[in-house]
Amino acid sequence: GSEHIIAIAQTRADYLRSTGAAEWSGGIFDGRIHIPVLDKGSLDPQVRQTLAHESVHACMAQIGQFPTWLAEGVAQKLSGAQLNPTTRAKLDELAKARKLPSLSHLARDWSSLDTASAQIAYALALRAVEIFEQDFSAVGLRNLLKSPERIPQIAADIDKRLGI
Repeated sequence: GSEHIIAIAQTRADYLRSTGAAEWSGGIFDGRIHIPVLDKGSLDPQVRQTLAHESVHACMAQIGQFPTWLAEGVAQKLSGAQLNPTTRAKLDELAKARKLPSLSHLARDWSSLDTASAQIAYALALRAVEIFEQDFSAVGLRNLLKSPERIPQIAADIDKRLGI
């Protein structure tokens, strides 16, 4: 059968009101994709990336349930997000100061995070997926998503590589 994904485009105010999303949120997938887009009047590159990001969440939801760090890291990676050098340096600095949360700590819902914590969580998730692709290429993302029992051990290994 064919799968249908519903996307709801709203103004930013309507998006925040109808989803209850955090102020920092750029999109949500809750069975349907919700994105604030109507204020812009067009599908600019940022909106396209957000739509791609939320589409990855929709696809992953068809496969199973995954820790938030993995879902967000994969969604960012597959929608074309990249860590800039400043953000990467900030992660290194936080790791050295022992202030970077473990991936297992980022496994649950992020909606209650404040903006600064959310920025770090998203950056860490993307970095973790980069490390996974680099150091665990033999496992492969598809195999990992099909074998979720492997995720905790891989998360612990990535934590070590991050200096957590």
